[in-house]
Amino acid sequence: DNDIFATRRWRDRQDRGVGGTAAAAAVAAATATGTSGKPGGQPASARRVDDALALGSAGRGSVEWMRTAAESGSTEAMVRFGLELVDQDGPFGEAERWLRRAAEAGNPQGQLHYGRLLLFSGRDKDAERWLDAAIAAAPPLADTLVSDLRLRGADELADKWEQKAAEAGDAEAALNLAIEA
Repeated sequence: DNDIFATRRWRDRQDRGVGGTAAAAAVAAATATGTSGKPGGQPASARRVDDALALGSAGRGSVEWMRTAAESGSTEAMVRFGLELVDQDGPFGEAERWLRRAAEAGNPQGQLHYGRLLLFSGRDKDAERWLDAAIAAAPPLADTLVSDLRLRGADELADKWEQKAAEAGDAEAALNLAIEA
């Protein structure tokens, strides 16, 4: 079953921004420039695309622009493009590759979504590494994972990840654990 995200779509399709030629031109212009040479290794164009995507300017329905931005090195675009492929029941292997690339590049959202993909496709051991990394980098990301696990009836796993989030400093997870105790 490739529809591993069925219980909760990652992003509301209406919350993907505004599309159109202006957004396409902005992404094209950002991806056409060179690298910055700054520490971190991500091209300056990719960081600008990340910023544009975060603001939603790359837009709804602009899958090819997300692909272009992902190919330019934008980790945010890699995550969005991978999730878009999952949402559209696109090529599962390609979605997994894009999410893995974002995870390997250190993007916490990429780590979360790649870890979830692994977890929900039965590769628990591989998933733990990526989910741990995501929660360590951004503890509030655990809320999405915990919610999904509870919806799937995997309360024991949900408790485990909520505990890890609380230990990493997520106040909401700590509060939830205190209430449940």
